[in-house]
Amino acid sequence: FTGVDGRTQRKTTKKYLADIIGPRFEEIFEKINEVIRSENYTDVINAGGAIITGGGALIDSCEQASEQVLGINTRLGLPQGIKGPNEIISNPAYATAIGLLKYKAGSEIPRPGFRIGAGSSFFKRIQKYLK
Repeated sequence: FTGVDGRTQRKTTKKYLADIIGPRFEEIFEKINEVIRSENYTDVINAGGAIITGGGALIDSCEQASEQVLGINTRLGLPQGIKGPNEIISNPAYATAIGLLKYKAGSEIPRPGFRIGAGSSFFKRIQKYLK
């Protein structure tokens, strides 16, 4: 990989990275689990499972860490209802941005059942814990 200076080439092993990233995943999902429990969303979240988006979701152990710590089924979230290059429409790194754009544009179709809005205390608590 390229160092932070943008020029120096560095080498590392997958095991070394896994030893650093694995515990961070656990910490993140433990904080999320605390918020889920403190906000009384356990029954709702357990029924639907977790959907992980973003570039970090592509790291090998992300899904497994979520399932292990949260104790619920987890899957990668992919962009929905769009056409475009396969590298975008099959990549969870773009799912949140595309979903937010569709929502803002009014093309998000409301689904029956429970929804947690971005302005809810649930998301505010997650943001607070992750800061």
